[in-house]
Amino acid sequence: MQKFVDVEYDHKPNDIEIYKSGVDVITKCVETQKEDEQSGTMRTVWICDVERYSLLEYIYVQQSKYDAINTQLTQTQVGLTEVYEMLLSTSSQ
Repeated sequence: MQKFVDVEYDHKPNDIEIYKSGVDVITKCVETQKEDEQSGTMRTVWICDVERYSLLEYIYVQQSKYDAINTQLTQTQVGLTEVYEMLLSTSSQ
């Protein structure tokens, strides 16, 4: 993964851009006004931080996020089952 800081765009970029060779993920983006040096007029630009991944790297990142969420979901389900069993045991007494 490569990290680029303060990349300037003349249009608001998408949060994720997918290319043949990789994926760009915008991690921070701020809209600002900048003076055009040639015309002297003000124009809107977006200053962004970008993380660039190869396609394989991005797949691994997404897989690890999926695995983490799946683990959290399983733990939540187990916790809810335990609470449900406690409720059943107290209501039968």
